[in-house]
Amino acid sequence: AMPKILPLLKEVELPVSKYHASVQAFTVKEEKNLLLSKDLGDMILENSLMKLIELKTTFKEPEAKVEDLCVCDIVVLLIEILALSKTSKRDLAFVCSNMVGPKDNQHECGTRISMSIDISDYKIQGESENGKIVQLTDEIGVELQYPRYAVIAPLQAKEELNEEDY
Repeated sequence: AMPKILPLLKEVELPVSKYHASVQAFTVKEEKNLLLSKDLGDMILENSLMKLIELKTTFKEPEAKVEDLCVCDIVVLLIEILALSKTSKRDLAFVCSNMVGPKDNQHECGTRISMSIDISDYKIQGESENGKIVQLTDEIGVELQYPRYAVIAPLQAKEELNEEDY
């Protein structure tokens, strides 16, 4: 029998929820599917990405679910999964869109800026301020919470539908 190749795993503590998770790298096939879904629209890409993050994440806490996490924690999961994946190195290119020149003859700069980044080099730093209380008066305060994905996703879908109506 052929030996089975074990997936790359990494243990992660999420900065906001403090949940502990184990994540594994995307396969080449999964990354290709993500690239294909990119051309089908933002909502399809977002749904595909969320399904893959759910598939690649195992929580130590049984009550934890990806859809209940705040967006900050989901981004951390995505960065950690991409860092483990074969395509953690990315070549990026941007075109400068700043307007330059004298006021009567301004034009777009157009300078091409290229860079290569390795996502695995980036480390999440800092402490979460989730639950921070902001005092409005001496007696009234507001407790801030990061928005959860389950709350934001339907709002984004509704906003996209409204944009298509006009």
